[in-house]
Amino acid sequence: MFKKEIIIKRELIDKIAASLTSADIFGEEILANDKRSVIVSKNVTGKKIAAKAEIHDNYADIFLVKDGQEKIFIGGEISDKRKIAPGEWRGEILKNAKTYNIKAGDIIIIPKGIAHRHGEGLVKMIVIKIGK
Repeated sequence: MFKKEIIIKRELIDKIAASLTSADIFGEEILANDKRSVIVSKNVTGKKIAAKAEIHDNYADIFLVKDGQEKIFIGGEISDKRKIAPGEWRGEILKNAKTYNIKAGDIIIIPKGIAHRHGEGLVKMIVIKIGK
């Protein structure tokens, strides 16, 4: 029998949030269920990743912003998209996206198949991917 669910207790959220530093690698995985239909990671955005737009065909993203602020671009289309893995697309140019200013305490939900890109600023966040 495989584990479908993941319970993230407040203590773990606090521990992850306390461990986030600006030196963290973008996208360090913390937890996943057996079939990887739910993945939890800790992330710090910044200038080094701001240029890449992405689309996940198989996962929705939920961002729990713990610290900082940034612009995020959601929607539109990636005009130069290229497949980097099954169901994963990246590109430099995101056209016709909506711009949002996000900060600590915000929760952002991006459904699967929707283009998005992190912009100016730096946020420390917990990311939950749900899909497949």
